[in-house]
Amino acid sequence: MLVKVEYFGFYPLGADIELNNIPIMKLEWNLYKKFALTYGKKNVVSPFLEHLYYIKWNGRTVFFVAVEYGLGHYHIFKTGEKTNQKLSLKIK
Repeated sequence: MLVKVEYFGFYPLGADIELNNIPIMKLEWNLYKKFALTYGKKNVVSPFLEHLYYIKWNGRTVFFVAVEYGLGHYHIFKTGEKTNQKLSLKIK
């Protein structure tokens, strides 16, 4: 599946940021194990062919790409709402 992502920001692990009201830097990340080809606009680092992660929390799921840049600092790329819904149906 092709997954377009857009740049969200650069954050340290444990930061107080939320993606769709889910504190992604404070929860455990799950690796999306099905085939997903990530792509999007490059911003310092490229999201092309990076791992796709997801978090399930309080009945909601969010998908994102995290590219480590330095020790414990990550460039975060988020997926769109429609893509989130499609990918949520594929995880159990």
